[in-house]
Amino acid sequence: MKEDHILSRRIELEKLNNTRDLGGMKTKDGGTVKAGRLIRSGHLFHMTDKDKEILSGLVDTVVDLRTPAEAAQRPDTLIEGVSYCHIPILNSFAAGVTHEKEAEEEAMETLVRDEKKAAAKMVGIYQGFTGQDFPVKQYRRFLDKALEKRDKALLWHCTAGKDRAGFGAAILQRLLGIEEEAIYEDYMATNVYLKEEVDMLLRMSHEELEDPDPLYDAGLLCLFEARTEYIKAAGDKARELYGSFEGFIYNGLKVTTDEIDILRDMYLE
Repeated sequence: MKEDHILSRRIELEKLNNTRDLGGMKTKDGGTVKAGRLIRSGHLFHMTDKDKEILSGLVDTVVDLRTPAEAAQRPDTLIEGVSYCHIPILNSFAAGVTHEKEAEEEAMETLVRDEKKAAAKMVGIYQGFTGQDFPVKQYRRFLDKALEKRDKALLWHCTAGKDRAGFGAAILQRLLGIEEEAIYEDYMATNVYLKEEVDMLLRMSHEELEDPDPLYDAGLLCLFEARTEYIKAAGDKARELYGSFEGFIYNGLKVTTDEIDILRDMYLE
């Protein structure tokens, strides 16, 4: 990480390791994201009473980006006084991204045994974030929530807080004027905060296999790590379809210049 790139700050919680405040990130024109206004996270199913107490003082709106099946299997622990909104980014399960039973079975049975196939699967999903009608429409709905005035923070999450929530963060960061390199670095920081969970997945896979194969580990890591090639694939698809990422913002997400001004007024200082 470059010293001049300030990344999102982890909120110290007992069970939610990848919950981060975008506050403090710097924009290209010298602005700073306000603290306690934009928070990205993984799912809230495992939060403790202490975690709930901390988040209740910070958050008044939660946006769940998971599929309906994921949300049903691991429902968010509710916080009194917080508004909840469900905006699924994907309309079907996707191994390596969503975590329904079917997706996890596909990941374990096929993709983790083929590193190239697993990586291609992830690239395709990210390309869909900017290239398919349903995810684009849903990210626009997410931005509509970000545009709503509120007293506390907007928190959005998927399951791990890596892919759908990570790209949602990248869109907001781009709209706020944060440099592309800093956006990539912040996206990749997920690997630091989820290392414990990924290491546990590797240990579990070794226990299930009589003769663990290093290629199996490589395939698993393709699915459960953040990789720059994935988020760049979303940007490349946006440029292919719209000429530039700005073209995707204006013509794909249908964001107006007035809305960008509103977002910057709300979230920058």
